[in-house]
Amino acid sequence: MESLGISSCVVTGSSFGGYLAQQFVRSWPEMTEALILFSTAAFSRATLTRLRERYPRTKRDMIMALLHLVPYPAMKPVRIRLLKHSFSGVTEEERIYMDGLLREIYRDYTAREDIHLTGLFFDLLFQKPAGTSDYLFLGHRILLRLPADDTTFSPEMQADLVRLMPGAVLDLSVTGGHMATMMKPAEYADAMRQFLEEAGLGPDSD
Repeated sequence: MESLGISSCVVTGSSFGGYLAQQFVRSWPEMTEALILFSTAAFSRATLTRLRERYPRTKRDMIMALLHLVPYPAMKPVRIRLLKHSFSGVTEEERIYMDGLLREIYRDYTAREDIHLTGLFFDLLFQKPAGTSDYLFLGHRILLRLPADDTTFSPEMQADLVRLMPGAVLDLSVTGGHMATMMKPAEYADAMRQFLEEAGLGPDSD
């Protein structure tokens, strides 16, 4: 951003990207105009504890070993199958669309990329938890759009995120499961546009 001469931005993240977005805001608040989070959970002590319990060291080591040892063409269908489990309340047409989209995403995806991102996720589990004070400066310039039927992040984890950002604008009416962002991109783009306009950050604002 500095090399491009960009002094501030709207930070957006979904799922794992939501964790990275929260970390960006904590590290560079002076460069953050607003925060938009979809289908994610808080970078809080409670959520990190749950994720560490879900991914103990033995499980983390096993996953990384499989990514290193198993030929990646054999791993791709497994990764796609796991992602399909996060679909919820979708039509047959949407399911077919998502199946094709995931196959396209993984078509040129490499073991090196998967190992890097998986390792990054495991590293994040042991970062310092965030607190409400990290996000208070944004006030109402936070949008949380959290699917009610998200099976990846539980209602407790979503509630934890809402507590962490008490000034956030909430949209809890979304459906489509964890992958709703990918299934309904136009709907999400419209929600972002409306939020930014109401926050005074639209294309016509100063």
